[in-house]
Amino acid sequence: MIQEFLTELEGIYKKSGLTRSFEEYISAGRLILITGFIASFLIFTFLHNIFRVDGVRNLLGSLVISVVSTAAIAVLYAWYPVYNRDLAVSDINRNLLNSVTFMLMLSKGGLSIERIIERVAESETNEYISALLNKFLVNIKVYGFNPQESLQDISERSPSELFTQLLNGIVTTTQTTNDFSALFEYESDVLLQRKQEENETLLNNIGFLSEIYVTLLVIAPLLMIILLTTFSFTSNNSGSGGINALNLVVFTGIPIIATIIMILVDMQVNID
Repeated sequence: MIQEFLTELEGIYKKSGLTRSFEEYISAGRLILITGFIASFLIFTFLHNIFRVDGVRNLLGSLVISVVSTAAIAVLYAWYPVYNRDLAVSDINRNLLNSVTFMLMLSKGGLSIERIIERVAESETNEYISALLNKFLVNIKVYGFNPQESLQDISERSPSELFTQLLNGIVTTTQTTNDFSALFEYESDVLLQRKQEENETLLNNIGFLSEIYVTLLVIAPLLMIILLTTFSFTSNNSGSGGINALNLVVFTGIPIIATIIMILVDMQVNID
């Protein structure tokens, strides 16, 4: 079971964009877990001694807390490559259209695929795309791969399905027509269409959030203020309670709801 987990984690780690080898990452993780367990056990044992916890409860309490904290660290450490891979996927997909458009411009000049990728790698601002393209060049110049082998290697390392499809298309083109201009033109059209669909989805989501904003921050507070004010005048015993409720709505409820809406909008909108 552990071996299967490590194999799956290695596949994720290979596509996460992290620079050190998987073996080094696992070794560092073991060291962190062992050190963290010992440190937490000593710290909690010391704290229990300060609060005069007896011997058996001291050891058992420190052991349980140390095991739980070490398990939490292990989960976070194993989850980090997954987080980094997902971050790389979104970053690559968001910037791939610009890279493919630049490849299309270079292919119109009749450059070879090696020269096209080299030029794109030199000017690419996205760190994940740049790292994969530079890996293509390293495979050829250092390890002696041919272009097809190098493309296949970075295709296996790519976390983005869109980028993998592009690389597979380049491999197929090198084996058949060598007409990279037509390939990149097709890929740019597909990515542009996908971008338009994402923008339409974003506009729909923003429209939905705007309706929620108007309902929760304009209509609902006004109705509550009117009702609370009316109750405070009609009831002799609810004057201070009505004022407190109004303060709660105005100074606590509205800022909290506004913050939640801002977070939701920020999650929807990506700045390219």
